[in-house]
Amino acid sequence: INAEYGNNLNTNRSLINKGEKIFSFLYQYSSFPLEEAKKTIEWKGTKVDAEWIVSRKVRREELRAQNPEKQSFFSRIKYKPEVSQSDKPIILYLHGGAYIVGSSSLYKPFLYVISYITGLKVLALNYSLSPEAQFPTALKEALALYDYLLTARKMNPKQVILMGDSAGGHLAVSMIVSLLNSNPFLKANSDAISFSTNQLPFPNPSAVPLACILFSPWLDFTSRGESYKKNEKIDYLLTIEKIREVVPFLVPPSLLQSISSPFISPIYCHPSMLQGFPPTLIHASGHEMLLDDSISFAKLIKEGGNIKNHGDQEDKERKGNENEIKRGKTRGVKGGSKGR
Repeated sequence: INAEYGNNLNTNRSLINKGEKIFSFLYQYSSFPLEEAKKTIEWKGTKVDAEWIVSRKVRREELRAQNPEKQSFFSRIKYKPEVSQSDKPIILYLHGGAYIVGSSSLYKPFLYVISYITGLKVLALNYSLSPEAQFPTALKEALALYDYLLTARKMNPKQVILMGDSAGGHLAVSMIVSLLNSNPFLKANSDAISFSTNQLPFPNPSAVPLACILFSPWLDFTSRGESYKKNEKIDYLLTIEKIREVVPFLVPPSLLQSISSPFISPIYCHPSMLQGFPPTLIHASGHEMLLDDSISFAKLIKEGGNIKNHGDQEDKERKGNENEIKRGKTRGVKGGSKGR
């Protein structure tokens, strides 16, 4: 690492560490503790750091379900969960930070809200950061944690929702692409990764998670999208220079010529590689440099024959609402559609 970049990275990490301590202090007074909230999992030769982040509401539901006899008579009448917490899906969250910064501690306030709104537990992965750990180390750890959930925890793939932002969005997509296709960077003879034959097999379309939610995913390490230039002046966070400076620290020198590979930059996947991709929700801003990554990948998913894009879904809902209103009028129901 050159001296200037190394100094800037260490400065940024020290500032983020201070923020993490503040968030951790605040979080401990807003959430029930879990016995294994933060732990290191060693699974088939791979060490993985992860942390459960659960809102008080979700934790109360779980405790009530575990000890119904301890609840008061009125609480038992009031509390009638439709689905037990053990049957609900969990959210496996992959944080952003360009693969060089970030952690579950930094994301706690956001993930606490996600848990509260969805009513689900959130498991946040603290993958190894670059440049100390380069591609595909983070991918290896993410897949190892996913395999741990499916094998050791005996969870069904349809009980896991992948969620990630920026680099975490890239990691989530890379996981699914690796499950659907034979990833050459995950072969057993690779120096960077060594999955045993009895571990989660690749490819394995049946192991695709329930859904995928992405916030401003970074899917193109080559920065070729039009929005990279068009939005550079109005994106308050990124510049093309910063992105191009970071990429060599994420990818080993031997793979820099391969950054346009669909297994490194998923934006270059052929639609056929995405057949079987789970239902996906992508959030992106019209002012960000990564906008084209989101738009282009949504088109690829659609071309792969999986789901319709958001615009199509809006049209479908609008037509459905109009039909419901018409039916409501014929039946004499005011407003037609309830709660819309």
